[in-house]
Amino acid sequence: MRSVHCFCALGVVAAGLLYSASASAQLVDVSGGVKGFAGGNVWSTPSAVPFGYEGNGFSGNGGGFGWGAGLYTEARFIKFLGLELGLTYDSSTLLRNVTINAQGVRYETQEKVTQNALRIPILAKGILPIPFGRLSAFLGPEFIVPSSASGSLEVKSTTPPVPKPDLSGNIKVEKTGSTMLTMGLGLTIDLPASFELPIELRASKNLSQPDAWADRVSWAAETQNTRTAPYTVKAQNSWDFRLGLGLGYKF
Repeated sequence: MRSVHCFCALGVVAAGLLYSASASAQLVDVSGGVKGFAGGNVWSTPSAVPFGYEGNGFSGNGGGFGWGAGLYTEARFIKFLGLELGLTYDSSTLLRNVTINAQGVRYETQEKVTQNALRIPILAKGILPIPFGRLSAFLGPEFIVPSSASGSLEVKSTTPPVPKPDLSGNIKVEKTGSTMLTMGLGLTIDLPASFELPIELRASKNLSQPDAWADRVSWAAETQNTRTAPYTVKAQNSWDFRLGLGLGYKF
């Protein structure tokens, strides 16, 4: 968590310096407030999956959802260039449905991985002022610092109907930090009394997730040949997409 404290301290110091600059010379404008986010996650198909295996263990592509909320501060230099710092709590889930045929029974299973984390974006912005606010395009790194992770493996249905086996102990999740490359577009609408309404769409690519399946998922030594549980998944999105909505104040 030391890195989180460092980034928070840097954000506070940067906001203070930028606010002082804006007070003394009208070359820098500063805003700050809260933002909420919701959207989808993608787990890309890993490489080097042996023998065309497609069973449990996140051996293929998956998807999911995520949401979060947090604080942001934005400085704008001569109206056209900007820098945004943030600190956001994020809860992110990945899902994958797998069909398994065994001894004449068809099992429909679902793998689930959830990680809670702090996201710390440092985004450079190009800004276009418009009569009712401003448009922006942004790009920069976003650091994910995990706090907790969990997972489940559940049999949803069987054909023909048979008692569902309990697979809850067959999956483990390793909380994993990531560095994302975040990009997007934003619209900020001016409101009365110096308030503002930021609306944005973000897309983030994971720069630190390995491609190979063996580097994303590990198996107990005694089951490695048969590809049966238990197994451990590193909780990382390959891509995630977020729609953001907030409320800020122009200082």
